[in-house]
Amino acid sequence: IGVLAVGFILSRALNGFGICTFPCAKNSGLAATFAQAADRKRCQIVLVIEILLCIAGMLLIDPLRGTTAAVAAVVVCLCCRRMAIKTFGGITGDIQGFFLQICELGIAMAAVIVTSV
Repeated sequence: IGVLAVGFILSRALNGFGICTFPCAKNSGLAATFAQAADRKRCQIVLVIEILLCIAGMLLIDPLRGTTAAVAAVVVCLCCRRMAIKTFGGITGDIQGFFLQICELGIAMAAVIVTSV
């Protein structure tokens, strides 16, 4: 349960990192508004630190489940980035919402699958 709890924080940190880093599909919309208003470099630095702290926390709570859940979160992030850029030309608020749901599901699935093996 601890790995899953930190996983929720990790998914949101990855989501924020995506908004600050990935290209936006259009100049209007929620993701574009947040991306334009943010100090990108400062946000990226803070979010990378938060992501690393979340991963470290997951590893401290349970090394095996924490590792698989963290890897699942990063893989989902990279896959969603690729899909968004390839299909839509960048991210939107809806795509980031989709990412958040899939990331949390991936974290939970990774933790459960490792538990049952």
